[in-house]
Amino acid sequence: MPMYEAIVTIKASDEREARSIYEALAVEARSQPSSLVRVEVRLEGSLVVLTFLSKKRSSLRAALNSFFRLLATLENALTSTPP
Repeated sequence: MPMYEAIVTIKASDEREARSIYEALAVEARSQPSSLVRVEVRLEGSLVVLTFLSKKRSSLRAALNSFFRLLATLENALTSTPP
């Protein structure tokens, strides 16, 4: 069975914002309800890099959708909060 992989890179406005995004996503990655997808989160300066691995394409898609919804929520929170 093939392994499916997706890599998502988020460019934050600065390292402080990247740290906030990283911390929120790392919590989600550690609490994945399914063992069908492995999610790794890395912080590289002002970049947050997400790596998704799964043997099932549908599980990979579900995890991506979940993280994209979380990212949209984070974006709304970060843009509505004064610096």
